[in-house]
Amino acid sequence: DSSGDFSDGSSFQCYPRNCSSESTIANGMTNLTGGQFSVNQTINYTCHDGYHDVVSGRVSIVKCGVNGEPSRLTPSCVDIDECASRSHTCPEQASCSNTIGSYN
Repeated sequence: DSSGDFSDGSSFQCYPRNCSSESTIANGMTNLTGGQFSVNQTINYTCHDGYHDVVSGRVSIVKCGVNGEPSRLTPSCVDIDECASRSHTCPEQASCSNTIGSYN
């Protein structure tokens, strides 16, 4: 019945489903604290300056679905090649050299 008791006197207890997800990521940070990632909860992953997630950019939001599965894989923060993307601030006559997380 709805009280959690069976007619034979035994009982049951329901537990929320949890999604598995990384609480830390290389070259980024997350707002997940306490280690539990439960149904309908979201985690914000933010890549550090000079890095981005190839799927969603600098900020990625992952939601735990009712089936206990995250809405996407844990983001991966990779280096932005500021020289190739022309997002650097080097003068035109200077050469740009990409470095991990930045440029020279």
